Amino acid sequence: MANPITAAPNITGGGVREDLYEVNVTFFGTDGKTVAFVFDKMTGGAFTAKETKYRPANGVQIEQTIGGAVSASNITVSRLYQSDIDAWVKWLLQQTGKATMTVAKQPLDSNGAPLGQPLNYSGILNATTPPPTDSMSDNAAIIECECSTVTKLG
Repeated sequence: MANPITAAPNITGGGVREDLYEVNVTFFGTDGKTVAFVFDKMTGGAFTAKETKYRPANGVQIEQTIGGAVSASNITVSRLYQSDIDAWVKWLLQQTGKATMTVAKQPLDSNGAPLGQPLNYSGILNATTPPPTDSMSDNAAIIECECSTVTKLG
């Protein structure tokens, strides 16, 4: 007689898909107002270092790498244009170049529960792009905001 299965086998591999993230964005205006939204898509946020190399002894020794200053690429977040954000679009446009912006990218498990620690970025609202208008289109209307990201990762 075969042994009964007492636990479900792990066939998922434990990885996370691109769609299993929650991106929470908070804007802190220079007028004292604060507003937060969940965005559907996030790109950017890569950290890169300036490449600094040194070749000692007039070029006859092996070149050395000594690292360099770190920089973070800008982050662009996007989401469906809906009534909750529509009420704030004019304010976001007015706060572009001034408002502080935080972005928290939280991985989720397959049930939508937080998995591990979020990546937290901050910077200045660098661009606000309302959705385009096209009377012949049936595409979803998407709003985008860009964060000029600072290099400190929280």
